[in-house]
Amino acid sequence: MQATRIASKCEDVLYEDIRVKLAPLRTGIKQSCVLALLVTATIACAPVVTSHGYFPRTAEILTVAEGSHSQRQIELMLGSPSTIGSFDDNTWYYINTQSHSFAWKAPVIVAEQVLAIKFDSETKMVKSVNQYSIKDGRVIAFSDDVTPTRGRELSFLEQLIGNVGRVSADQLEQQTGGDR
Repeated sequence: MQATRIASKCEDVLYEDIRVKLAPLRTGIKQSCVLALLVTATIACAPVVTSHGYFPRTAEILTVAEGSHSQRQIELMLGSPSTIGSFDDNTWYYINTQSHSFAWKAPVIVAEQVLAIKFDSETKMVKSVNQYSIKDGRVIAFSDDVTPTRGRELSFLEQLIGNVGRVSADQLEQQTGGDR
């Protein structure tokens, strides 16, 4: 009995010694976890910068001269345009938009550049070169209104009952070929 008490005390002393030695390690692990959590939260809240489209460099734009370059030459110098005019295919647009988004918030456009190159309709040579930015744009208010359709709207039940009696058994038999 004395031997078991001594063994028990030795185990208690050993476990206490291990616990005392591991205490700083536990504190270090806790601090490391807190630090990792703070770093992750900081990174998650960093803005995400997104760039859409292509806009030529200023040096490339300055080389474009009115009346001296054809559409093919512009395409070789600047690349394919982002879009071509809907109503006038003699106008090429190079468009670039940059936006920032934070965490769960919707993206916000912070910069927008448009390069419009207009070509002569007959000679296909550069007629004019214009640059626009977000300051030159106009805000357009979209309408959520819906155009109403004329006619009577039927409920589900009226549609279901309205079809009863319209098709006879003979018509169904003719459609299926009389097979049962």
